[in-house]
Amino acid sequence: MRHITPGRNRRAIIPAAYLSPSSIREVIEFRQVVEGKTAQRAALRATDNDLLQLEEILSAMEKWKHDPQRFAKEDLTFHLYLAKITQNSLLVETLNIIRSLLSQAMYYTILHRGHSQGLTDHRLMINSIAKRDGAATMRIMEKHISEAYQTMEQWILQNAAADSNQEPS
Repeated sequence: MRHITPGRNRRAIIPAAYLSPSSIREVIEFRQVVEGKTAQRAALRATDNDLLQLEEILSAMEKWKHDPQRFAKEDLTFHLYLAKITQNSLLVETLNIIRSLLSQAMYYTILHRGHSQGLTDHRLMINSIAKRDGAATMRIMEKHISEAYQTMEQWILQNAAADSNQEPS
């Protein structure tokens, strides 16, 4: 099987507006489109070793729950590992290309949402993957990303309101 590898212009698709409120929104919208199906396929293709690896990543997330930056790093590792489980090299490479954007969006989401629901959602995903229940895993992921989107939308609206209330100097 031939694997897709990025070309020289790999970074050309990364937005120049590096995580402005609108680009955070775009990153989460991208995740809404891609990650539900990724989770579904991962549930159908996961091996026992993959489940062990997901458990280790979740343990690391738990360990770093009071450090948003480290927690976000482990959170991203979990999502990238789900992509790896799908055995779809194009999906894996696409997520790796935008890895830094995903990482920053996850970090901002964790800052505003906390870690508790993320840990709960990831546990539910592992449990449904262990049952090889692709539909349930997809629903859990879709809810997970949707709630992150709602959190960031509220933050964006609050910032817009705060910016409009400030008087010019």
